[in-house]
Amino acid sequence: MAAANTTSHLLRRIRLLSSFSVVFLYWFYVVSLLVMPRSHQQQSSGSEGDRLDRSPPSDRSPQSDLAVVVVADERKKRRMISNRESARRSRMRKQQHLDDLINQAAQIQRENGEIAKRVSATTEMFLKVDSENSILRAQVGELSERLQSLNSVLHTIEEVSGFAMDIPEMPDPLLKPWHLPYPSQPIMASAHWLP
Repeated sequence: MAAANTTSHLLRRIRLLSSFSVVFLYWFYVVSLLVMPRSHQQQSSGSEGDRLDRSPPSDRSPQSDLAVVVVADERKKRRMISNRESARRSRMRKQQHLDDLINQAAQIQRENGEIAKRVSATTEMFLKVDSENSILRAQVGELSERLQSLNSVLHTIEEVSGFAMDIPEMPDPLLKPWHLPYPSQPIMASAHWLP
């Protein structure tokens, strides 16, 4: 009787140990899937997932189904991480492009400001030169009238006295307005008029 009790007690212990062994092996497998390196996990998970997916439904155990779920979750996590990283890089590229456009716009505005200053200075210089030209044209007209009056007086003296006088020809200042109408030499009277 004691031997039968001992035998049944040993059988219960063996069954309990085998159950613990199955549980331990299951958890060891799950933990190894979560801890193993990424490259090895990708290779093994792909082959393991394919093998488990190709296995007939009758051959699958709860452990294999759980392994498939774990592999699928791991793939989903990797896809999410990859998508987040891609979105972050895309945002960085867009921000960099926007910063470049803002810098280009600021540079163009500075160049436009410098061009506007140069145009304003050139316009001011043109107006100043044009004003000086107007003054010079008025002076040329006044000097031309005075010279014409002097030439008229000299012609009158020449006619009255009968002496020939060196009277320069008066060019038309309208043909060459940028030149003086007469040479800058003084008008000399004839030697007959000297005392």
